[in-house]
Amino acid sequence: MAKVPNPLQRLVSSIRTLPCTAYTRGLMVHLMLDLPLTQIEMMEFGVRHEGHTEVLKRVLDRMLQKMDLTAVATQMEQARGSGAAVTALARTYTPEFPKVRFRTVWDDVSRPTADKPKPPGR
Repeated sequence: MAKVPNPLQRLVSSIRTLPCTAYTRGLMVHLMLDLPLTQIEMMEFGVRHEGHTEVLKRVLDRMLQKMDLTAVATQMEQARGSGAAVTALARTYTPEFPKVRFRTVWDDVSRPTADKPKPPGR
């Protein structure tokens, strides 16, 4: 008889195939399982304190109520590295926190332009 995977195993298997970087996948898993974020996840998404983590947990939860996991991963990946984009997600999905602001380590680095695109993997 074949062993049936438990819900956590199914979730992990689903997340491994998402169209995003390991940083975004890690952030999503850590937020969903209420685990501490890694330093790189905090830097990539502009998490500076526990309040930021709590807002992102709510953002992820509310996004998952409205769209599938792939669509959520795509939006989170698009926001990665941009404090303004992470802040926009927070404002969209957690309007009860209108003053929250995220700032990533990449916000101080020169921005990509049409003639200077994002580096691979960024």
